[in-house]
Amino acid sequence: MPKPVGVLSRGPCCEINKLIVQVVGQYHPPTQRLAFYEKDANTRLDALTAQDCTENITAYMCAPSQLHVWDWSGEPAHRLMLEIETERGKPILLPLPATRITLRQVDQQWNQIVPVLPFVALPGVNSAYDHGTPVLCRAGFIYVFIDGKLWRELEIRVSDERTTYHDIELKKFRVGEGYVDDARLATGRALDDIWLPAN
Repeated sequence: MPKPVGVLSRGPCCEINKLIVQVVGQYHPPTQRLAFYEKDANTRLDALTAQDCTENITAYMCAPSQLHVWDWSGEPAHRLMLEIETERGKPILLPLPATRITLRQVDQQWNQIVPVLPFVALPGVNSAYDHGTPVLCRAGFIYVFIDGKLWRELEIRVSDERTTYHDIELKKFRVGEGYVDDARLATGRALDDIWLPAN
């Protein structure tokens, strides 16, 4: 990986044909991760995925983050997926929106994943202008749509110790443009946050 030229340099020089994905935050558990798959199949490309050059950055205008950098010279036929670990068996695969080669940015990268915690507003009673206090969602479900299509469904579980989020493998329940009329059980491992594409 190219290194900064000197103390006045803001980043690597002569960096071309790199796919850079920023995951906001650092020290993420491996329950959610990025991986490459063949474009029209569910065949994981382990060698390409392992070429990830991870960098921890602290930029002026964004939170501490991890940059995942791959050489992208001849790889446009592949797709980047978000893998979610399950309680047993293969991981849940979520296709990420089209990622593309971009120049390295000083702060926020063009391809970005943001871990989020879902909150709701708890209405106040002291004033008509009180829009509520943000509190973590209670037990239930979260639905994430991308381009008008259901992309991710998670079950929220609340215990005395913490709130966790568990993915439902939508692919198993999808029939054509709809879903089977059956209970969709969560099989994803407990997550402390939810990774979402920000681009």
